[in-house]
Amino acid sequence: MRMKFFTSLFILFTLSACVSFEFPSDESTDMPQVEKNQECSNLDSLLYQLIFAENPYQEAENLGLAVQDRRIQVLLVMENKDAKIPEGYDLVVGTRSGDRVQVFAPVDQLCDLANTEEIIAVRIPPAAIPQQ
Repeated sequence: MRMKFFTSLFILFTLSACVSFEFPSDESTDMPQVEKNQECSNLDSLLYQLIFAENPYQEAENLGLAVQDRRIQVLLVMENKDAKIPEGYDLVVGTRSGDRVQVFAPVDQLCDLANTEEIIAVRIPPAAIPQQ
């Protein structure tokens, strides 16, 4: 009985060594694979990659992000619920709930926006924030 167990185990390991698994590549996106820049440490890594995409707005749509007038929807996590939304970034401000604000922002402004004092993080919105 013990010998059958070890024989079965040996066969299992031998067969698993012969099989290789590969995850399918997502060829629907042309997004470059870039390492996150420390200059934009408060910016979501996927949003950071969009900065380097040949067509960032098309890539954003391919990823399921909302795009409107050459801006993508992002979630700003403010330093507190009373923090003012930074001006001068060509933002279209949407819903605010506490310290979180949904905005549409140009891709080329995301890194600078993430580096403002008022913002802790710029993220992909998980879902719409209900209006209050």
